[in-house]
Amino acid sequence: MSKIFQRESIVDLPTDESLYRISIIRKLIGSLNILKLDKDLQEFKDSFHRLDILLEHFNVQDLIEETINFKANFHDGSMERKYQCIDYLVLKGAKLNESKYIFNNLNIYEIQLLLDRGYPQNLAFKSILEILNQHDSREETLHKAKLLLDHLIQDNKEIINELNHKSLPDNLPNKFIHFLIEKGLDLKIIFAKALFSNPENSLEIDEIQKKYFDIAFKHKLDIDNIFYDLSLFNLTNINIIVVEYLLNNGLSPEALTKTIINCLTIENYLNYDLGLQKEFVKELLELALNNGTETNYTKKNNSLIDEFAELGEYELLDLVLSGGTDNVLSISAYIESCYSITACMEIQKRFPETYSEKEIYQYLRAEGKSNSETGLFLDKYNLTKDYLNYQNGFESNLSDIEIAIIESQNITALAIEEAKSINKYGFNLLHIALLNRDFALANKLIEMGVDLTEANNNEVSGILMLPRAYDSRGVDEKEVEKIYDIIMAQYKDIDIILSNGENVIDHYLSNQTHKELVINKSKDPLFYFFKDHSDLFLPSQQTDKTHIAISHGEHFWSTGIYAFARLVMKKHFDVIFHLVTKEMLEKGGDKFIQQFDGWINPGAGDSYPKHLNEFNISDWQPQYEIEEAYQLALDKTSLYNIPYMGICAGAQHFILYNKGYLSPLNDYNHGRHEVTYLKGTLAHFQAMTSLEQQQALLSCEFPEIKFMGDTAHHFAGVLNKLGNDIELGAISEDEVPMSYAHINGLSYATQFHPEHYYNMNNDEGSVNYQAVWLDNFINLSKMHHQAIYNNEIYPEVYMDKIMQRLEECNNQKININENEPHEQPFNTENTEFCT
Repeated sequence: MSKIFQRESIVDLPTDESLYRISIIRKLIGSLNILKLDKDLQEFKDSFHRLDILLEHFNVQDLIEETINFKANFHDGSMERKYQCIDYLVLKGAKLNESKYIFNNLNIYEIQLLLDRGYPQNLAFKSILEILNQHDSREETLHKAKLLLDHLIQDNKEIINELNHKSLPDNLPNKFIHFLIEKGLDLKIIFAKALFSNPENSLEIDEIQKKYFDIAFKHKLDIDNIFYDLSLFNLTNINIIVVEYLLNNGLSPEALTKTIINCLTIENYLNYDLGLQKEFVKELLELALNNGTETNYTKKNNSLIDEFAELGEYELLDLVLSGGTDNVLSISAYIESCYSITACMEIQKRFPETYSEKEIYQYLRAEGKSNSETGLFLDKYNLTKDYLNYQNGFESNLSDIEIAIIESQNITALAIEEAKSINKYGFNLLHIALLNRDFALANKLIEMGVDLTEANNNEVSGILMLPRAYDSRGVDEKEVEKIYDIIMAQYKDIDIILSNGENVIDHYLSNQTHKELVINKSKDPLFYFFKDHSDLFLPSQQTDKTHIAISHGEHFWSTGIYAFARLVMKKHFDVIFHLVTKEMLEKGGDKFIQQFDGWINPGAGDSYPKHLNEFNISDWQPQYEIEEAYQLALDKTSLYNIPYMGICAGAQHFILYNKGYLSPLNDYNHGRHEVTYLKGTLAHFQAMTSLEQQQALLSCEFPEIKFMGDTAHHFAGVLNKLGNDIELGAISEDEVPMSYAHINGLSYATQFHPEHYYNMNNDEGSVNYQAVWLDNFINLSKMHHQAIYNNEIYPEVYMDKIMQRLEECNNQKININENEPHEQPFNTENTEFCT
């Protein structure tokens, strides 16, 4: 029965003649056979005002949802009556665009009727899939469904990203699954559908699983990596039969073992009732051993299995890793495991020499972690060592109360008041409580007046430390929320800028609960367009400033590029940066884009095909909004001659846009790589200081430019296939393209991350070429601004002269002495160089 008519309030309805009319309405909205009610329904059709009787007792939104779910058809007139009723309810205030339900009684042809009336596209999309799930295989239904799906995806490409393995219907026809993959559905979702669909304790793969696995295998996905990614936090949700099936169909035993090992370093698993999990993990490990996993992953001679029965807590980690190589615990798992001082201590006890401080620093920086995040982790890492010294009876730099906080002892208010921190990292008691994720004690300290803005030696304050210390593993969410509320209520000026360019609010942007409030409180120009009632065309009104856009996609908040932007704004007072999304680009149109004097596509995630050795833009369909924003930005900057800078993912998109090729990097050594610029190239010229540029133009003498750059990427450009009119400018020691430029002289890219070093001081006497490279791009953007507003030389004209001279120098193949007469390409005395 309809949910509305199960309510007790129906007995309170009027008892006069209107009850007859109400019964007809009930029959209309309820899923009853209406073929016998033609006469009554015709009368009802001419008397919509009687529906008002029902509206006096029921919410109009509930009524329209019941009406939509009413099964009707076109042959008996019930479909016409149904939509007359829907239209009337809309007139009475019902809002189809606020619907939250997927309706399972719809006819495929009704989807368009509902869309025309404002039914949300995402619900219409899922309703179509649900209709297809009902085994309606009529050709006309399938044809109409495909047309509707295609239209919805073209109108809103993000709609396909709302699907997950739970919302993907079991009985969706194969041709539609392939269709969705062609339109951008991530193969991970197909694989996850198969991986997690098997009923618990099932003794065989069911048909639904086999169907989805077969489709995934046909697309030649990377089984090992996808299994690892999907299983890391869901290992215990996988049926053992499924694992056996995958081992027989391409999953390597090493990938299975790696997944088990890294799962066991995550607290979520360690906090489970291990008695319920031991047998399952034991079976998985036995499977891996029987299928030939390398012995350096497990204890030899199967003793791992024999000893498994007595495991508990961190002994689990000990057992799995004790027979392995020194680095069997990956650095990512190592860092993931050090989520608190206590957890970090347990890891360091077992692996005291696994990774050095330098290796951890390089890894974190290469992964794009900010200076504060990196410094905070290393301070925690060293603080943990101090605590271990205390435990082992050695001299320690910790006070008694600091030790008490780490050990979660009961601490009196008096002890806190009298306490003095003596650790060498500048941590106060609040910092230590946060680092150990004791949020109840942190609240107690805040109530006693400990200043949240007091910072340690690396400028990390309690406000900044909170989002870095917090995650969802085993914490009291209420205590965490109390601290957030205090921060939001007490600090009107939320913009706390550190000397490295970071703003405290950067670390709150990934928290959906507080993001909007934080952005609206911030005065940082980076976030201006995200504020309520912001003016998209503000840059065109501020003609005294050079405006540079940074492409932004939701979930890709990147502290590194923001810090760089703030440092630039501090150094170049006439420059302003703005974060810009695809939605803003589309809403503002070309006039919005033409306001900007420079554009940066920074690092971000990707949806590139991993199964192809090489691919170009025709082989790839973007799945993330940020990827579409990058390509749109490249298209418009090229059209309007706006200087462009691509970094990491932005460099890869630069190659794809220009019809070049990328390739996946298997077993690539992330971290720092030597970047060597190729003399005489356009990119090389843009990496030179002003004096070096002048010398090069006058005498064709090119300096050697070589440095260590941070890298963190899984794809890179293919040498000699970088794209139309793209010139290689720098290469790494392992021959990965590291920098390149378009021959228009306006567009540049680096596979490494120069923004990490904008504020770094090199050794005495050496040049920070990464900062020079970035400043030269800023000055190119300034030149664009001056050309637009002050009728000065356009950067493309200026760079054309530069390229002519570089070509002349390269053709000569020799250096020209300063005293030898030579023809200058232009008057260097009257030309402003990019510095």
